[in-house]
Amino acid sequence: FVGAACPSWEEYKHGVCWGCQHTLCATMGFHARPLHIHTPSTPRDNKQDTSSGSHIPNTINNFSSMDMSAAAQNISGMENRKDSGRQSSVEPEESSVKVFLGTSPQAPFCGEQYRVSVVTALTPASLRSGGDLARFTVTLQGHRGQYTIPAPQRPTFVEAGGRMSWLGFTPSLGHLHALQVEYEKDHGFLHALIFRFNPPTLYVDYFDIEELSTGLL
Repeated sequence: FVGAACPSWEEYKHGVCWGCQHTLCATMGFHARPLHIHTPSTPRDNKQDTSSGSHIPNTINNFSSMDMSAAAQNISGMENRKDSGRQSSVEPEESSVKVFLGTSPQAPFCGEQYRVSVVTALTPASLRSGGDLARFTVTLQGHRGQYTIPAPQRPTFVEAGGRMSWLGFTPSLGHLHALQVEYEKDHGFLHALIFRFNPPTLYVDYFDIEELSTGLL
């Protein structure tokens, strides 16, 4: 089980938080480990730096009584420089992390998480069309079987040159070798608000299928 760090479930389902770069993925289940993400560093308080490994050398014992004043001035200067450096020092802060993952609907429930993305063409014809509501059902075919990823519950309006993504959770299909796509025309209230003299047309350039655990396309 591999989970992805994300602010919300909705963003995760739409593929916003994807990829395991920068330690954004975490192993879940029996082999789960804490996921540490550092927030931007903040200045440390001077009073909290008493445990710092830096120290002022104890050189006073090596001076005579006549040199004590000069030694005290030197040490005072070292303390001032140390305080100045301490004010600009920073340390990372750790924050809580939300990790989401999807499972297969059938036992044993472990499976793969795929991000399906449709990219529309950026051509004169697609620009004249003005885009349309995208709602696709995708069937993945691998050497271990096939599985259908349903379309998102709500259709998304995609303009020319746009991109729409959603997640699907399947059993382990192995290496994918085919993709079957079915377009579902939306007849809802939102589609009725899109007034055109000609029937809307969606010009699709290509589909992307990405596997979370491996990052392969």
